[in-house]
Amino acid sequence: MRAWSLCVASNDQAILQENLLASPGIDECEQVIVQEGFSSAAVAYNDALDRVATDIVVFAHQDVYLPHGWVKAFQLALDRLEEGDPKWAVAGAYGTSHADPDAGLVYCVANGRMMGRVSGNLRAVDTLDELLLVVKKSSGLRFDQKIEGFHFYGTDICLEARSRGLQSYAFEVFCIHNAEKTEILPWAFWKSYFYIQKKWRRQLPIATPCIRVTAGVMDPLKHWIKSLRIYLGPVTRAESRVQDPNVLAARIQSHLLSK
Repeated sequence: MRAWSLCVASNDQAILQENLLASPGIDECEQVIVQEGFSSAAVAYNDALDRVATDIVVFAHQDVYLPHGWVKAFQLALDRLEEGDPKWAVAGAYGTSHADPDAGLVYCVANGRMMGRVSGNLRAVDTLDELLLVVKKSSGLRFDQKIEGFHFYGTDICLEARSRGLQSYAFEVFCIHNAEKTEILPWAFWKSYFYIQKKWRRQLPIATPCIRVTAGVMDPLKHWIKSLRIYLGPVTRAESRVQDPNVLAARIQSHLLSK
């Protein structure tokens, strides 16, 4: 069994305790590093990389829940990665590429649906969602601290890996992202979007799990108009976090096993 550590940048102790730290099996990891008070995910995660004792580091959101069986499935996924591509650098729970736009296996509470599917394949992706990232420390990769806040650092580190000839992968290890739905993305999101747009302009268009990064402002403008229409339209019930993610996970796992 490969040693691994878990890191989370947290700003809400209740959400953290009810989700990520309530996940069964995380006591099997070597270290749990909770980062509080950092200005950005990149700064928090680089600080953790400097202090972590293992080569495999899992970076997860505070509202992610890793259900029963996750650790075993994660270890098997690592074995497959090492066997299929010993030089892998970044992996994650959900990712996308132009060829494979829906790779992984995550139930998103905010969207009320399963993202990804079981294929049994080793799935290379262009970028990964930040909800859960796995970085091999020995790859030498670092998070770009010019990315302020908590958006697009997953996209960036995957692109950094590719620029070094290293590949990123989405593994099919089921987990829950117990997030609340939001229709209007904050300015911090778009600030990071435009930073990625400028930094990786030679790679455009870039497929990411939540939006395409393209040249110009037309795609962001279309997104803003669509979001505004939804926001100003008929009131609908917003998807909110479930109180007990373990119950939800058990129901979904039962469904997955029955297929």
